[in-house]
Amino acid sequence: KEQKPVPATWIKCSQFEINLKTGQSGGDDTAFQFKPCFGQKVTLNSFSSKSWQIEESASDKPFTKGAAFTMIFVIKVYVNGLQLCMFKHRLPLEKVTALMISGDVSMNIFGVIPVSIVLIFL
Repeated sequence: KEQKPVPATWIKCSQFEINLKTGQSGGDDTAFQFKPCFGQKVTLNSFSSKSWQIEESASDKPFTKGAAFTMIFVIKVYVNGLQLCMFKHRLPLEKVTALMISGDVSMNIFGVIPVSIVLIFL
């Protein structure tokens, strides 16, 4: 029987984070950090010139602990088809070369898709 991909699931952690970085080491700049904290908020930030920038936040309402979710970043962050927040680029996107995911979250699929396809999906 063919198995279909399952969306990501926030398993039993209190938070996880997704970082779009300019390199793979800890000291490299982070163009975008997306960090949901279950039951609190989602924080958005960037790390440049060895310091974190001004943190922004959004509600964590689209997430339910243990429930599957689909997330799309298109300058705006969408979770399960609903816009959660918007983050203005602080570093040039063309410098992003690495993706780092941490926390107890199960990712089943990750990909980069053309903007035209994203707009049709939304």
